[in-house]
Amino acid sequence: MERLINLTAETASLMVEVAKASLPQGMGASELSIMKGLTESQKALAGAMELQTRVLDSQSDTLSDHKSHPAGTFYEFGRLPAEIRKIIWEMALPGSRIFVPYVDYHNQTCLVQYYKPPSIRGVCKESWNVTKQNGGFEFGDDRTYTYGVWINYSKDIVVWLNQLLTGWHLPKVQNIAIEWRHFSEESECIKTLKWAIGIMSDCKKVMVLSRPQICRDPEDFRGHIAQLFSLDDNDIIWSTYVTIPDFWLSVSHGRSVTWKDMKEELDLLYRKKSTLQELNVCEENLPVLEAKELLLSKK
Repeated sequence: MERLINLTAETASLMVEVAKASLPQGMGASELSIMKGLTESQKALAGAMELQTRVLDSQSDTLSDHKSHPAGTFYEFGRLPAEIRKIIWEMALPGSRIFVPYVDYHNQTCLVQYYKPPSIRGVCKESWNVTKQNGGFEFGDDRTYTYGVWINYSKDIVVWLNQLLTGWHLPKVQNIAIEWRHFSEESECIKTLKWAIGIMSDCKKVMVLSRPQICRDPEDFRGHIAQLFSLDDNDIIWSTYVTIPDFWLSVSHGRSVTWKDMKEELDLLYRKKSTLQELNVCEENLPVLEAKELLLSKK
């Protein structure tokens, strides 16, 4: 391209010289003006070609730079403030997931659905530290970390379909869903919350779980996808079509027990001074109560 530009400029100069030499005597002004105009056009063309050369060189440098880096690379990420980088890493963590543990016939802890650890654990030390700060490994062999799965302590939800067994220890997990049948009587309501706080000392949310699907053993749903759906205030927990426990029958006055009825009664019960003493917790540290419906479907 540079050679072509030089040749164009040389051609323009030669044309001027040729024009001067070829002009007959007595001719000058108009013919020479035409030749000069042609020369200026040639020079303008040379300038345009030079500009195009610069553009092509710039594009070539850009393409070479892109080839040396993976697609989608944010080259300036490392120059961002540490607080901003941490927020970005946290946004890259998985959203809320559902863990349904059970003990199989070999007395091993299993999950209805397994999840891979966050992909950012393998990016760099900074991203690995973010996964360590926000979660950890649980549900391993013999209730240890070995062969466990990574769980986000503040976002993920443990769904408990077994009996309320002792020996479990999930102190950092904050959200648990427990079947409605464990809240059938006043004493059992207290016992259930006491159990939840006992295995999850950092428990922030307890969900009363409705489950329309019949399942005697969680292992029947192994490999299924678990989904939780929020219940509204007027959704029924205890229906008149089944035997309503005496505790809730007195609350509902013979009609079906809605989530609103149940939540109001549980709030009153759990805030009693005697209940707080039995739970060994202050009122402000009581977990938030919610209601969910669990559906398990095939992949």
